[in-house]
Amino acid sequence: MQQSTFTYVDRQEQLAELCVQIRALTPDSCIGIDTEFIRDVSYYPKLCLLQLEVAECSYLVDPLQVNLTELLQALNDTMALLLVYSGSEDFETIVHVARSLGLTEQLKARCLDLQVLISMLNLGYRMGLSKAVGHFLGLELLKTETCSDWAERPLSAAQLEYAALDVKYLKPLYDKLLSLCAPEQLQFALAETLELQLQAFTILEPDEAYLYVDKTARLNAAALTRLQFIVKKRLEYAREIDEAVNRVITGCALAKIAEFSPRTPKALGSCNMKWGAIREHGSEVLRWVEEAARLPADESLRKPLAYFLNASAYQERLRSLKHKLTLAAQQARISPELLTQKRLLADYLFCEAYGLDSARLRQGWRKALTQNLD
Repeated sequence: MQQSTFTYVDRQEQLAELCVQIRALTPDSCIGIDTEFIRDVSYYPKLCLLQLEVAECSYLVDPLQVNLTELLQALNDTMALLLVYSGSEDFETIVHVARSLGLTEQLKARCLDLQVLISMLNLGYRMGLSKAVGHFLGLELLKTETCSDWAERPLSAAQLEYAALDVKYLKPLYDKLLSLCAPEQLQFALAETLELQLQAFTILEPDEAYLYVDKTARLNAAALTRLQFIVKKRLEYAREIDEAVNRVITGCALAKIAEFSPRTPKALGSCNMKWGAIREHGSEVLRWVEEAARLPADESLRKPLAYFLNASAYQERLRSLKHKLTLAAQQARISPELLTQKRLLADYLFCEAYGLDSARLRQGWRKALTQNLD
């Protein structure tokens, strides 16, 4: 097992020195970046540690002790390439912190997600960091602290070691992968990483949240209208009290609640709403159900995306689409899942059904690979 040395940054003057170093980096430099956060019960992620690897030195920045404004501005301004691994939640966490600090610009620097690059090389889809370090660098990276309480202070020596190792090998891994990839694969990976960054900026509109609910095939127009209202209320309420949406109403209960309009706590339970949530939020949910029941059916509402994956009328089109995308991925020598993920397929069929030109398979780097889908 490898060990790492690091600097624990818990004073503002230390952070200021690090920011000077980051701003001085040149375009051929890299910064490894990772976060440790908690989000078990809250809607918004709570950043507990920010790890950076700068010029072969690891820095563990404690956001519970220092103000991150200057650091986030430095990361915006740097000319270096930011390296992340499976960075979607890191991007979302950093954007949330930046917004809470009143920063209008976030994640402006060039970023590359190395997990995405591995997929572009068709060497594994969503490969974990520990496996990647073992496969490409021949090193063991233990993940024993994955479920640690990162809000606890002081952090243990094992936690600090684990956190430092999460960024220590990003630059060596990048160098190895760079030696294996063609220029086009690297450009695709940079473009996909930028899409992940943009997704982190996107704030879901409450009126559209119902589009991402599963198991809605049985819902008629009236039930779909109720679903839209209840899911909207759930999202607004979760944001207001900073509670994870599934702790208010679990996702598997939403369609049943919309279909059957339960009027008692027991009936909510029969719709798969968890009893702990019923005790805490049941009275609020029952008010939403009652309000939703009075709404006139909206015949113009669009079907949720999952409908297009499950409805029998779309199965032949879905199989044809997936076959064509798999061939396109093979020709491009990338992991097929980069084109055939369910969310991409559902989005494409949704846009096709409603005459929209915003399908992600027709945008960005994927556009060149998806010309023959009709």
